[in-house]
Amino acid sequence: MAPAFAQRSRAWHPAPMEPRYVVRITPGDVGRRVSVRSRTQAPPGQPSTTDAVGTLREWTDTHLLVERRDGTTATVAVGDLLAGKVLPPTPRDGPGSNIRAGRRGGGEPHGRS
Repeated sequence: MAPAFAQRSRAWHPAPMEPRYVVRITPGDVGRRVSVRSRTQAPPGQPSTTDAVGTLREWTDTHLLVERRDGTTATVAVGDLLAGKVLPPTPRDGPGSNIRAGRRGGGEPHGRS
């Protein structure tokens, strides 16, 4: 006979996990790098959410404007906002950005003499 804990574990089934969306950004985060998830008007069978990552350029009573690094913008209706959070600056914008560009200490490119 199996121990009692083994019998219990076979009968236990975890509840399905529902996505838990949390909005952790405010109008005070304009100018900062953010990630936002919002609802879309997708046809059945298509994804019903979309994400945008970039600089929060505007937050009004009706919408948010997120500028992506390629310069395009995403407009998100406030009512469709599901989740949002502030992100750290990209490595290219931070203190180690010259290393990502293939340079060490501002000298010659890595691997060349």
